[in-house]
Amino acid sequence: MKRAATALVRDIPEGRAAVVAAIRSASEKLGGSPTAAIVFATPQYRRAAPGILEELKAAGCAVVAGGCAAGVLTDEGEAEGGRAVALMLFSGEGLRAFHEPSAERLRGALDGSAIGLIFPDPAAVDLADLLRGFDAGGEFEPLVGGALSGGTEKSGHFQFAGDRVAKGGVSGATVPAESFAIGVTHGCRPIGKPMVITRAQGHLVLGLAGKPPLEMLRDTLQEHARGGGPGGPVMAGIAMDSSKSPLQRGDFIVRNLIAMKSEEGEVLAVGTPVRTGQTLEFQLMERKSAIVDMQEMVAGVKEDLEGDPAFGFYFNCRGRGKNLYGETDHDVVSIRTGLGSFPLIGFFGNAEFAPVGRKNWLHNYTGVLLAAR
Repeated sequence: MKRAATALVRDIPEGRAAVVAAIRSASEKLGGSPTAAIVFATPQYRRAAPGILEELKAAGCAVVAGGCAAGVLTDEGEAEGGRAVALMLFSGEGLRAFHEPSAERLRGALDGSAIGLIFPDPAAVDLADLLRGFDAGGEFEPLVGGALSGGTEKSGHFQFAGDRVAKGGVSGATVPAESFAIGVTHGCRPIGKPMVITRAQGHLVLGLAGKPPLEMLRDTLQEHARGGGPGGPVMAGIAMDSSKSPLQRGDFIVRNLIAMKSEEGEVLAVGTPVRTGQTLEFQLMERKSAIVDMQEMVAGVKEDLEGDPAFGFYFNCRGRGKNLYGETDHDVVSIRTGLGSFPLIGFFGNAEFAPVGRKNWLHNYTGVLLAAR
């Protein structure tokens, strides 16, 4: 892939007009004729999706990948509300788009490519099963991307898949690159101490460090408050590697946490299946930790890449952005500050995908950055 250029267009009522404006802007930066595109459009453009694809094909893009998202972004900024189109144009050969109705065929669609991006429809695909099936199908291969957003269980999410508009299943793209680096930022920090899950059933934590889990949550919150710690949503952090010591920020997958009553008494429900022997540490989502974690993640990507990015992708959780920082464009500005100006595209999704170590993970409340050379 020789060159890439982006555009972010907002508040144009008609989809064709919006993408034409985006093509014009990105083409000026590209300095040549585009051959392929990645495009994300907000759900207000659902009926216009075929027209968006037609305009991109007319502009010379033989391959188009992307889909529907509640919010979209480029290196120009973040559009979390209203109508918007984010476009990345490429010149040169190599980008492939795909759509697999069945997640079992995903490994074949990626075909061992350097970068495999996935945009599953969460209304039609079990995201946890998707990863389990993929990892069980062969040797480790990194998956990066986000679950599309903004649709409903009934309507699903439109997807751009090569030369057609699709729905359901898993869409995505394979992108050639000389090298790339991946970073994950969580925006949470641990509070309290790591505790072993001593009884579990499905999504329920029935015992934590040998005690009732709700008791341990209350004790943790009271100790945090006595120490003058800030407030904020409390999540469950499940250690990705329970054998690691000490556990630090970034060593957990973060999931929703609900206190509830069951036949077992007062228990905690976690937004992922849990099992006895796993390590859980409560996590606090708050702005200050998110800012620090974002800066550290970008610095790590810069070190790993060992050069200036040619282009990149950023998949952000819908629970972050303005909801977390109280301002727009925070993460895009952080990426530009740490890595310089380069073509970047992404969206605000329902979940994020990225490897940690040599294992693919389904993330929530995270930002996933892939920078390529």
